[in-house]
Order: sequence, then structure tokens, then C-alpha cells
Amino acid sequence: MAGAAGDKSGVLAGLRRPNFACVDQDGNVYVTETGEVGVLRIDAHGESRHRIGDAAKPPPGQPAANRVAYARVQGGKGVAVVDDLHGGPGGERRRRLFVADSVANKVFVLDADSGQLLSEFGGYGSKPGMLHHPTGLCCTWRRTILVSERLNRRVQEFTSAGELMRVIAIPGPAPTPSDGYLWGEPRGVATCAR
Repeated sequence: MAGAAGDKSGVLAGLRRPNFACVDQDGNVYVTETGEVGVLRIDAHGESRHRIGDAAKPPPGQPAANRVAYARVQGGKGVAVVDDLHGGPGGERRRRLFVADSVANKVFVLDADSGQLLSEFGGYGSKPGMLHHPTGLCCTWRRTILVSERLNRRVQEFTSAGELMRVIAIPGPAPTPSDGYLWGEPRGVATCAR
């Protein structure tokens, strides 16, 4: 794959420690990286890159006064794009980027083009609707959002507006040092097409 270890010229060249990635309907790639703030957006041709979700650095062309409207995604893990064909305020196309942030214990919803913060949900806790170290995230065919939580040992399903639909607990005893903490702490989540 272009950009893999040792390839300095591919689309993924320069990524230090990528976590998760997703691709929108136009072929744009969104990547979260360990130790990096925000989400790297790479266009479908691999020619244009910019980081969204970094309040300290709004996207090019955005005035400094708008910085308040941008999230500061610090612990970006899972990432998914929902492409609403007529979901914008005037009925225009809108791409929303959902990012599971394991530092803030929230899911940030950003405009996938500008990086502007649209909403957020979750927050630290173990009650339904709260999150503790969310790591994986995906969009279902129904346009709901599945979030895996490593330290709550569960997957929660939310509407794309952030309303809790259901909690799916991971069965079995809590992991122990003898099993290396490998079982029972979901780090990712995926669905199949309908």
C-alpha cells in the first residue's frame, strides 16, 4: 500500500502512528493518529492534506475569530463519516465526521469539510449514554453510530444526533492480568452492509 512503512511518497507518507481511518463517498480519507491533535483529511487524489478538529489551527481561510467554534480533538481514535445528501441547513449536501475522543470521553461531530464543531455527546461515566475511553466508532446502514468503549466493556448505539438507542454489554468476567487484559475490552467496532 502506498504510504506503508518505508514508502515516503505515498498518500499516507508522513503519518506517524495512525489509529483509525475512514473514507467518504468522494474518496476523501480521514485518519486519526496517536499523539496528534485533530483528524488528518487527505483528498481523494492524495494531493491536499489538512488537519481538522484542532481549535488552535482552524482550516485555511477561516478567520481566527472562528476558533471558538472548532473542537480540539486530543485523543482521536475511531472515526466515521455520515454523508447526508440533503442534510445541510438549506437542503444542501453535508458530510459529518464523527470522532471518538478517548481523552475527552466524548464523540465530537464535525463538519467534514470545514472542521467546524457541530455537536458532541457522551462525557466521562459508566451510566448509559456516558463514555469511558471510547476507541472504536462506525456508522450503520441506518445511519446510527456504534461506539465501543474499552474501559466500560460495551458498545453503545446512538442516533446521528447523539441520542442513546441501546447498550450492548460485553459478556463475561472483567479481564485480569493473567489473560493480559486482551479479552473483554473492545477497541473497535464494525458493521456489514445491509
